[in-house]
Amino acid sequence: DTADRVFRINILIGRHIDKYPVLPYSELMNLHNTVAVVTGSSDRIGRRLALALSSHGAAVVVHCHTDREHADETVALIRSAGGEGFCCVADLTEMSGVAHLVTQTLDRYGRWDVLINNASRFTTIPIEE
Repeated sequence: DTADRVFRINILIGRHIDKYPVLPYSELMNLHNTVAVVTGSSDRIGRRLALALSSHGAAVVVHCHTDREHADETVALIRSAGGEGFCCVADLTEMSGVAHLVTQTLDRYGRWDVLINNASRFTTIPIEE
């Protein structure tokens, strides 16, 4: 049930770890009937997080800001493995972008259970610099 799932996720992230025994990994990662939003999940670590959540049963909202092509590839990888996912393009530096992500997720699934804030801004520079 939902309360048990929340309890197990709390253990996973370290809350209450000193009060309760740690459950086996296989029991912690049953995410069937959950919805996970992973910001910045078009590639790199975000993609791996999205694929891992999907492989354990979560429906995944694949978020990107500008890289729609790679986000669509991530969704295709999720679906080809039998998972459920969709892409949401949103600029999370603006409240309107946050509202768009929330609205798209709630319109599609009616809720979300997991949020992983992986989105970041960075500049790639040559190692010589």
